[in-house]
Amino acid sequence: MPIEHPSFDDFVELVRAELRRQIPTIDPTVFGSWSRGFTDGVAAAASALDLVVRDVETQLFPQTAQGEFLNIWGDYEGLPRNAAAGAIGLISIPGVLGTVVSAGTIFTSATGFEYATSEISTVTDPDQGITGITRVGTTATATVAEGHALATGMEVTVSGADQAEYNITTTVSVLSSLTFSYEVSGSPTTPATGTIGYNAAFAVVDVAAILTGAQTNADAGALLTLTTPSEITDIDGDAYVQIDGLSGGSSIESDEDYRARILLSRSIIEGVFTEDQVILAALSLSGNTRAFVKRPTVGGAGGAEDPYPGQVAVYIMRDDDANPIPPTTVLDATKELIVADGAMPAHTAEADIFVEAPDPVSEVFDFNSLEPNTTTMQEAIRAQLTAFFQDSVQFETNVTENAYISAIQTTQDTQTGDFIESFALTTPSGPIVVTDGEIAVYDDTTTVFPT
Repeated sequence: MPIEHPSFDDFVELVRAELRRQIPTIDPTVFGSWSRGFTDGVAAAASALDLVVRDVETQLFPQTAQGEFLNIWGDYEGLPRNAAAGAIGLISIPGVLGTVVSAGTIFTSATGFEYATSEISTVTDPDQGITGITRVGTTATATVAEGHALATGMEVTVSGADQAEYNITTTVSVLSSLTFSYEVSGSPTTPATGTIGYNAAFAVVDVAAILTGAQTNADAGALLTLTTPSEITDIDGDAYVQIDGLSGGSSIESDEDYRARILLSRSIIEGVFTEDQVILAALSLSGNTRAFVKRPTVGGAGGAEDPYPGQVAVYIMRDDDANPIPPTTVLDATKELIVADGAMPAHTAEADIFVEAPDPVSEVFDFNSLEPNTTTMQEAIRAQLTAFFQDSVQFETNVTENAYISAIQTTQDTQTGDFIESFALTTPSGPIVVTDGEIAVYDDTTTVFPT
C-alpha cells in the first residue's frame, strides 16, 4: 500500500482544526490575524518536513535511489559504480627510421582531446611481403600473411608486382588487420603477379586519453597531431589511429545503468549458475554496454558459435565507442572479469568460456520522402534510430519492418517540437535479417535524406 502524503492545504486544515480544538475562542481563518499566520507557518514547516520524508522514501529502495544512496545499494551487492575512463588504443606514427618516440609524448585530435603515448617506441620499417593483390575498377586490395600495423591515411610504397601500375607510393585505406586498399591507374591484370611487398617507416605505440568520457573515443584512421612539433623533429607530426580505433572512453556510470546492474544482481540466486551472472560480470568492465549469452545446445559443435552444455559463449557490445564492435583487448579483459567473478558453472574450464564480438549487419536508411524535411528533423531521426538499435535490437534476432518504421514514426524534433508528418523509405524494405553470431546495427553516416 503506497504512503499517502498530505498536500499543503491538508496541513493547513489540520493545524487550524487543532488550534480550534485547543483554543475554541480563536478563529485562525481571519486574514491578517496572528492565529492565521501562526497556523499557516506551522503547516509550511510540516509540509517541508514531509518533502524530506518523501526524499527518504525514494532513497530507501534501489528502484528509485539516486547518487550516493544508489552507491550504498551497490555496496550491498558488492558492485562498485563503473568509473569514468579515457580511450586507449594503438596509433601509427610515420617518420624517419630509427627515430624514438618517448613515453608521454602528447598528440591532439581534431576535436581537441589530448592523448599521451604509454611507452617508448621506435620508427621501423616492417618491409612486409604481400601475398596477393586483386583489383576491382581502380581499387586494388592487398593481402598480407601476418597482421600489419598500418592505419587508414598512411602512405606506403608497394613494389615487386609484375604489373607496374601496382608499384606506387600512395595513401592506403585499411580494411582489416590483413588487408588494405589503394587506388591504381589503368587496368592492370588481376590478380597481380610477382614477389610483392610494401614499405612504410612508422612507429607503433599505445596511447591513452588524458581526459575521460566517450568523447575521447576515436574512429579508425582518425588523425592525431603532435602537440609540440619541435619535440620530435624526425616524425611527420601526424599519427593515425589503427583499425580498432581508440575505445574504452566512458563517463562515470549513470544512475540508470548502475541501477540496472544492481537490480540484475539482486535477482540472481546465489549458488545457482544463470546467464545473468555472466551478463553482470561482463557489464562490470567500464564501456561494455550490452552482453548477450548464447544458449548451448546438446550435440553442439562447440565453440562460440555453437556451444555445447558446459561451455559459455557471451557476445559484447560497446555502444559508446566509436566502433561498437569491441576489439580483442576488450574481449580478453571481459573474459578475465567473468573468470575472476566466478560467473561460470563449476564444471566449466576457462578454455570453455568464449567472449566474442558480434558480426554487425547494417542497412542504409534511404528516405525517398520526408515531411518536414529539415536539418533538425534529420538529426532527430538519426538520434531516434541510434537509440532504437541500441535499446531494442537483440543479438541474432531479425529486426522487423514494423519495428524500425514505428521507431521513425515516433520521432520528435526536440528543437521545434514537431513530429514527423509523413515519410517513405527506399531501403530498407522488409526485415533486417541476421544469422548466427550477428546483430543488426545502425550506421548514422549512411542515412540518406531527400534533397
